[in-house]
Amino acid sequence: MDALLRRCLTDSLHGSLSSRHYAGLADGPCQPFGVEPGAFQEASETLLLVAPEYQALRTLVLDYFDSISRCVTNDHMIFSFDKGMMCGEGDCELVEQIGLCLGLDAARREAPQLLTGERPELLELFPELAWFRDTVFLWKMLLLPACQCPAVQKWRASDSSLKWQYKKGRFEVIGFQTTLTPEAKASKPGFLQGVLRWFGQYESDKKSLSRASPSVLTGSSQELVNNEDDVLFLKELPSFNGALGAADVELLLSYLTAPYLRIPLVLGFFADRHRASALREPQLQVILDAVLFEPGPWQSPSDLLSVPPETVPAPDRRHLATGAGLLFNELMRSPQSVVHAVLSLLQVAVEKDVGRPNSANDGLILYIIRLASRIESYLAFLVSHGRRGAYLERAGASYQAFVRSLARPEDDSLLNELEAAHREIRRQLQGDVLRMLNDWLRYASKRPEKLLPAACRVHAHIALIFKNVPSLEVDSVVVAGFLSAQAFLNINHRWLEDTLTSGDTGRLGVGEVELFDAFEARRSSMATWLSDSPSRASLVLRMVEKAVTQNSDQEEMEWAELRPGEWVPRKHMPPESWFRSQPGEAFPEWIFRTVQGGAGGRQVSVNLGQYGTKRDALELLPSWAVCSPDFQEAFGRLDAHCVEREAAAKRVWKDLVGHGGFSIQRWLPDESQSDPHTEAWRGTPPSWALSVLQPVISALPQLKDFELRLQQPVREDANEIWLGAVPTDLSRPKELRVQRSPPLVEVYNILEHGRHFYRTMVFSSDTAWSFHVPSSGQRLLRNAGASVWSVAAGDVVVGAGTCTSSVIVLHDSQMHLPRRFLRGILPDALLQPYRFWRCCGPLPGGAGQIEGEEVAPRDEATRLRIQLTKMGSAKVERLKIEAGDAA
Repeated sequence: MDALLRRCLTDSLHGSLSSRHYAGLADGPCQPFGVEPGAFQEASETLLLVAPEYQALRTLVLDYFDSISRCVTNDHMIFSFDKGMMCGEGDCELVEQIGLCLGLDAARREAPQLLTGERPELLELFPELAWFRDTVFLWKMLLLPACQCPAVQKWRASDSSLKWQYKKGRFEVIGFQTTLTPEAKASKPGFLQGVLRWFGQYESDKKSLSRASPSVLTGSSQELVNNEDDVLFLKELPSFNGALGAADVELLLSYLTAPYLRIPLVLGFFADRHRASALREPQLQVILDAVLFEPGPWQSPSDLLSVPPETVPAPDRRHLATGAGLLFNELMRSPQSVVHAVLSLLQVAVEKDVGRPNSANDGLILYIIRLASRIESYLAFLVSHGRRGAYLERAGASYQAFVRSLARPEDDSLLNELEAAHREIRRQLQGDVLRMLNDWLRYASKRPEKLLPAACRVHAHIALIFKNVPSLEVDSVVVAGFLSAQAFLNINHRWLEDTLTSGDTGRLGVGEVELFDAFEARRSSMATWLSDSPSRASLVLRMVEKAVTQNSDQEEMEWAELRPGEWVPRKHMPPESWFRSQPGEAFPEWIFRTVQGGAGGRQVSVNLGQYGTKRDALELLPSWAVCSPDFQEAFGRLDAHCVEREAAAKRVWKDLVGHGGFSIQRWLPDESQSDPHTEAWRGTPPSWALSVLQPVISALPQLKDFELRLQQPVREDANEIWLGAVPTDLSRPKELRVQRSPPLVEVYNILEHGRHFYRTMVFSSDTAWSFHVPSSGQRLLRNAGASVWSVAAGDVVVGAGTCTSSVIVLHDSQMHLPRRFLRGILPDALLQPYRFWRCCGPLPGGAGQIEGEEVAPRDEATRLRIQLTKMGSAKVERLKIEAGDAA
């Protein structure tokens, strides 16, 4: 954005006033302004950059800011928020120059107010200054080792809008519902909680520590491990869970003390067949990733021209820095050592295969595949850069820019060597390795209930294998494998739920951000490849459908392109008139009808990597369902798929696929809705009820905050009454069941569940007479009017908080009723063995019916039938299930 702001709209005379002054092109004695990169150089040394584009972009960004620092003086640096939230000299100078040209009064004195927008004259004319200010602020905030960062959660785009004020000589910035600052004086980590935490790092006061640092690995907080002598004098060596012996650990630590040489040394160390199996240990995988993909210290163009050190050992390691990162440097100077080690590891992976996933060697094999695919992507990048100068190729566009220190067209012999290395690794990956993964998929398809997560991991690694295939070498196998992997994962994997950073591999073994990057990079080229030949597209899409549905008996048919990137079977292709508006059809109706499907459920979207129409798209159960105790109680299985039936403002309704009659609903809370029965609570409790309640209220002072009302008139000789407890504050109402003899008080919370209201017991004054015994809060309680003591249990505050979303499980005409809503109504002995379903339809002469089915059916299976009457009574029957009867 700094380079964009320096570009005038037309020329130096008629361009934007802010751009001319910022670039130093305005008339008169003007100097250019600029911004400093802050701690980016030091912080980026240990980023885990598994994609070569990130390594190249790091070099370009640092080179750019290095050139800026050579032509901009310190007093013309603006927006130095990392040094302080005051308005700096450069800020005032820039605002004063622009303000004088606009005729703004007191521009220098009120520069802070003009920059915050409290005086709107400047930012109304030049909104690009506000955008630049916000971008630089967030950049500085996310780079510091410690700052006040927003919480890690899901945010809306509007939450990122920054609100600026100038108070007491300092800028105050509010965003993400909190006050933000990039000053390095807060206690919690900021750089690692910012945008660069996607790469996953260690933390320190100055910068992130390398995961391959021997000092970090040995836990030497007092003494740094800088050379082999330090390793020899270590009192204790890391064990890596016994994966390596003491001699091997000492050798590995010695290699790590030489960062410039560590790539060939450590790769050769693990390529040894006797040590390759040690890569099962996750910590050793992390170390090898850090050795390969951390770029290390950056060498500026001026450092490149400096004379070599005159003494050995050198006073520092500046001469061992690189311009484009350690891995690029190694591949440029000695690619064969890296390639030979990778090929050896791939051979070990194939030899360790047992023909199925989830074996003891599963983690080792998949890690080696990831490692080889990432190094292959570096080789492919070097070749592409050297041949065409393209450092980033996306969506069919190619930006021409040579990266310093990388191969150029004149390095023909090196490029030929790199191309040969790339072909050799790709041949191994798409040969024995791909056949092995396909065998795993066939094995997992026969056991989907147990091996679905394993199948997702395999598809994720197949996507990595195919992402590096050059565009000119793409064929049906590549496109089918890549699209199948994306569609399968979109259906069977829950994205962004078990990982916060790309350094955390999660359940897939691959960082999800890395997969998103691969899918986005290939989407446009594969859509074009399919559109160019409908015949080969039909072949590919049949393969995709077979892989996603795991059904080899699908009817073979020709496919046609419904719209760019959307394919359907030709026989389901709607007529052209289907896309035209119908008489009387409004625009919303037309757009939903034409976009959400209309060609049946068999549809493949290359744009979204999705199988099925937008309306009927198959997906894995959402997290709100599988994390719900009610769903787990009703259904048990977490690997089911669903399709959306209805989506409203407060309710989502999904049908379960392959489980006839089952569906789930999620109701968002509605604080405005209350139990309509509470409006009828008018009467005064009888005197005998108050005497029974007196010792309970004394033991539970929280009940004093409620006004007790009789729910309905009762006879004078009644032994039991129900009272409503109306809160005097904003808490939720309760119900009390008071029994005269034996004296008993039960307290129930009233909870909303799918817009229905239920009671659940939270307290009993005498557990000997209650159907439910709360698990906590046991105490002794003297009964009313007697010297007898009883054991009370529970807490009236439990579960009385605000409403939460509720998950409803439906089965045909029945709705699952969670056990907690039957506590105190049915004995605990009946609640645990059964799951309960409420019949939704009306019953003649009754208020409703509840059926209980056994959770674990026995030889002599039974079920419960509970008939509820309008008089408030219930009839409970246990029925034996005869052979052939439906449970």
